Amino acid sequence: MLSLFQDLDAATESPSNTTVCQTPIDGMALELVADETTQQPEWEPDMYLKITEKLIGTITTDQGLPITLIKDFKDGAEEQVTELVTDVDARTQTFEFAWPTAGSYEINITMYNLHSNQEFGSVKYAHNNTKMIHVQNPFLAFTFELDENWLVSDEVVFKFLSSSPDQPSRPLFYTCSWNDSTSESQQAFDEDDIIEGPPGSFEYHLKHVYSSAGVYNPGCVMNNMVDTQEFTKEITIQDTITNFIVDVYFKEKETGILRLGLGSDKNKVPLESKVVFKFRYSTGTIETIVVNSVTDGVVALVNEYVVTNKFMASEFEIEMDLTGEGSFNYTFEPQNSLVNDYSPFPVEVEIVGQVRGIKLDDFEIITNIEETKNFEVTFESVGAGACLGVDFGDGVQVAYGDQYFCQGWSRTSSFIFYEGYETISNPFQFNHIYFQFGVSTVQVFAMNFVTEIETEDQLDVIVTSAPCAPPEVRIPLNSTNGLAPRSHKMSDSITVKSLAKIDCSNVLSTKKKWKVEKVVINPSNYQEDVTEIQTSLQSITNSELIIPARTLGYGVYKLTISVRIWDEDDSDPMLTRLLPFERSAYTYIEILPSDLLVKMSEGGADLISKGRDDGEIILEPYRYSYDPDFPDLKDNGLDFRWYCKMEDESWSLDNNGNIQYNISALINIPVVLETAPSNVQGGCFGTGPGAINVTQGILAIDALAFHTASSDISYEILLEVRKNTFDYQPGFVRKGSKIMQIIVTPGKPPPMIIECATPSLCFTDSQGTTYFNPSSRLALKATCTEPGTQACDSLTYSWTAEDKNEVALPEITEEYSPTGVNIIDLAINPSYFTDNQDIKSMKIKLTADNGVKGVFGKYLQVNEVPKDGDCNVDPQEGIALTDEFFLLCENWVDPEGQEIKQYSISSEEGALATVKFFDKNDKLKLSLGAGYHYINVTIEDAWGAKAVYPLPPVNVRKPDPADFQDFAASGALDSAAASGDTGTLMMLLQAQAQVIADGSVELKSQDQQLIQLGEPTTVSPETKEFNQAVSAGQMKVDSLKLLNSSSAAKVSDLPTATVVAKTLEDIVGEPPLQDEKSQLGIEAMKSATDLVEDIVNSIDALDVATPEELVPVTESILKTVGTLLDSIQATANLEVSENSTVEDVCGSLNPIDKVSADKPGVMEYDTDIGDDIEMKVPEDPEVQKCQGVVDSAKLVGAEAGIKLLEMAAQMGRSLLAKAVVNEEIRIETNTVTMYVKK
Repeated sequence: MLSLFQDLDAATESPSNTTVCQTPIDGMALELVADETTQQPEWEPDMYLKITEKLIGTITTDQGLPITLIKDFKDGAEEQVTELVTDVDARTQTFEFAWPTAGSYEINITMYNLHSNQEFGSVKYAHNNTKMIHVQNPFLAFTFELDENWLVSDEVVFKFLSSSPDQPSRPLFYTCSWNDSTSESQQAFDEDDIIEGPPGSFEYHLKHVYSSAGVYNPGCVMNNMVDTQEFTKEITIQDTITNFIVDVYFKEKETGILRLGLGSDKNKVPLESKVVFKFRYSTGTIETIVVNSVTDGVVALVNEYVVTNKFMASEFEIEMDLTGEGSFNYTFEPQNSLVNDYSPFPVEVEIVGQVRGIKLDDFEIITNIEETKNFEVTFESVGAGACLGVDFGDGVQVAYGDQYFCQGWSRTSSFIFYEGYETISNPFQFNHIYFQFGVSTVQVFAMNFVTEIETEDQLDVIVTSAPCAPPEVRIPLNSTNGLAPRSHKMSDSITVKSLAKIDCSNVLSTKKKWKVEKVVINPSNYQEDVTEIQTSLQSITNSELIIPARTLGYGVYKLTISVRIWDEDDSDPMLTRLLPFERSAYTYIEILPSDLLVKMSEGGADLISKGRDDGEIILEPYRYSYDPDFPDLKDNGLDFRWYCKMEDESWSLDNNGNIQYNISALINIPVVLETAPSNVQGGCFGTGPGAINVTQGILAIDALAFHTASSDISYEILLEVRKNTFDYQPGFVRKGSKIMQIIVTPGKPPPMIIECATPSLCFTDSQGTTYFNPSSRLALKATCTEPGTQACDSLTYSWTAEDKNEVALPEITEEYSPTGVNIIDLAINPSYFTDNQDIKSMKIKLTADNGVKGVFGKYLQVNEVPKDGDCNVDPQEGIALTDEFFLLCENWVDPEGQEIKQYSISSEEGALATVKFFDKNDKLKLSLGAGYHYINVTIEDAWGAKAVYPLPPVNVRKPDPADFQDFAASGALDSAAASGDTGTLMMLLQAQAQVIADGSVELKSQDQQLIQLGEPTTVSPETKEFNQAVSAGQMKVDSLKLLNSSSAAKVSDLPTATVVAKTLEDIVGEPPLQDEKSQLGIEAMKSATDLVEDIVNSIDALDVATPEELVPVTESILKTVGTLLDSIQATANLEVSENSTVEDVCGSLNPIDKVSADKPGVMEYDTDIGDDIEMKVPEDPEVQKCQGVVDSAKLVGAEAGIKLLEMAAQMGRSLLAKAVVNEEIRIETNTVTMYVKK
């Protein structure tokens, strides 16, 4: 604020002719103040104001009133005259004035009174004051304009725009801070920077050049004398993108460490690692990076990535999850808001798996010297950039694959590198020529950039002229990946089948040996820590390895089968004992913990009745619950948690949905409740539902301890059993549970237990849900646990079935139940479930009444049969033993998510084969006998539910003699036996046996075939018939030997046992008719008897659910037993005396026994003559020989007869053990009838 005071009396001369009534003016002062504009000292004595801004004046005087005041503002208007009266207050006068237009104004303020004499001139000024006022235009309608993005070295133009016709008064000044460490002090605008725009508008330009990229916030202040305008705005100075490069990195899976891509191009990334792209460039501001994929020339947008810090794009990363091995092509285009046409940078990323699981194969082809030997290697994963090294064992070492890696790898750096094989395919084939006979060990090893530990394999190759090759060995159902093994529960029996294809001239015998190894695999580098397990498995030298339950502990195992061709003939013309005609195959399996078996009481009932007069209700899971992996440990290691509530109550759950178990709030069991408690909160004891304060494997509750006195109140007790399984995995806890419903009723109901008739009828999961198979007969049996007491006397029974809501299910009539519903046991036929397919679960209740009714029950869930699949056989007609029929089943699934356990193939003639799985690339070959075959495939899940799929009939014609002889000479039977393919062997044996039994095809033994090659001979009808019988008998002997040597009779499952028994039945054939000679000789009888014993003993060890399942195998056993007994008796009953003629004795013998009389080891004689010193011996040597056959038959018959009858009885006992009360089974054959009833 500027104040201006001036004493004009001192500056003017007072007139002398004053009046007496007035005093001269004295002490006049003028103060001027601008209303808005701050006045600067350097402006004095002038003042600056905005247009329309008020100038406020204050005029004071000490004396001289009355005074005339004149104000002249030089605005073209008249002077303002004011008469000041004599009031003292009039000595101070104020005024305001504003100029509407810009300009410079010299204002005058004058005072005068009568003392102001005219002699001073016409103006009459005595006292006055003048002041120069500059009025200026402010910044009106002013804006600031500045583009947000500029390039480095651009001249950035700051524009100040005014659209008002009243431009700010000049001079104009600016002061700027450019925010780049430079600034402009106050300067006046150059006239060249003021640009006149459209009428009434102007632009004021300022310019600045930034030398580096970045975000800046420049600010400028514009001003004239009366106004200031301040502007600021964020701008981005961007740099031109040059030399943009994309680098490929990856994050290590285990550590997360970021590493540069591998390989010569630094673009190879390990499989399962995250791919990371980083960026380099010389200059540039990068706001976005546009990524496109390029596949077969087709470009597709992946994403447009916004760079976090566009000035530091080198710190920005793009991360991708690329799955699967292979090459992935992308382009990366950097962009900013000023440059978006930068040439895309192409990148190829190779996802590389570790090289692992190498397997060397020579196709089991033996080559001679100077012949090309072909090899093939396969990999579980070959990865990219791999190098394969091969040492052929004859001094030649070569390398294939990525030259950059091969030459840098120490294993192959000195090898001969084969160009043209830069990529290792899977499989990869190569060849070699050997120039010396003998055995060479070929070693192969492979690795790539990402492989931590090389993978290797070796193979002994034989260079010989012998027409023999190593066996082709495989395990059909296998896993060669140790990180994805086939899994089995420890409590399961495991069967691993192997097959071997033999190609060695006239040599069909092999030696087989399994090796079992415990394997610990490092998942990051696949390194195996292997420990061989020494086992005493009986099947260790068989093609089929059977590992009984609980033989192997938890973990991963590698099972390897080695098969070597081994000529049993000491002459060994193929040198199989010298040259290692041997190959192997392997599979990984994992042994997992089994589900805990939880039972609270004997039989595992779900519902029991207890009377208030019973005293204590005792549940003893420590007796009946166990870990199936360690059953001998009983309850050792098991933790028990008990819960109790009324049936219609709900449990309190935690946040994870589990029943709350608060160890500090467990419910104590009262001893006895004399009266009902007050403030009853439900639960079992009036304290609400929840966990009981019991941690042992026994729970004892007095029936009177339950809080309600009402009759027939239902309570629910839940038991959870836990077990820490540290030996499988640290911190791994198995859990199993079981719920029991207890009805507390007045009195003392019968003490009953109820259970499935055989354990395998029902399957209980870890949650306590019990499943049954609707495709099998369901049988339950009950027992009164206090026999001989009043509680178990005079009991009546009634069985009912309800759904889960206790709504009655369709009545179980006599049509559906052989037992009825009013005896202690219950059997329900599968037809009940076939007719009521909507039944998915059921409560089967037994009401037992001794004057007080008790209800007991099992809650059962239907184990649904496999579904959604189909089967087909091709072709649908052909010739027996000549044509092969191919069967394929696909898409079968189990509704409960269990595995399909097996497929059983049968026809109306009986069981044909059993297989574990189907491979569409390797269909099951069926060998069928002559006739129309209506084939059924039974698909069975892991719990035994079976679906039956019928196939269209297959018409199989009889082979003609030439076809049959071709089959006999082909060695197909010996080959199947040597390979371990017992399924094919049994089908071939069945088909051959049917042709033999038909009798319409001429049979020739091998000797007879050789004779036929010579000169034609004339054969009498009698001789021809004899030879036919001999050939048939010898084929039976050979067939039984094959069946015995294959160990097929030592079965591990019932379907296979049924197939083997049917095969044995077909080989043995029908018993001879009256006066007919049997084709079954003594040698065949002994072999068949041993096989019957093996089959029956194996069946006795199997877990069979129902007697019906045993009927087919029992029927085959009985037919075989009957035929064997009849055949042996036909020979043993012959009477021989000293007068017997050759025709009397030898004419009645079986032809095969007649020609085998001198065969070592076939005929057995009793050399003890006893006291009969007068014993007469026939004189005719031929009669003596035939008498020896009869004597041998008597000995064999005496021993085998007892054994066979015992085997038949044993099958009867097995049937009886699976039956329930009132259930009967009747099996009739031509020679034997068996009737069983419990």
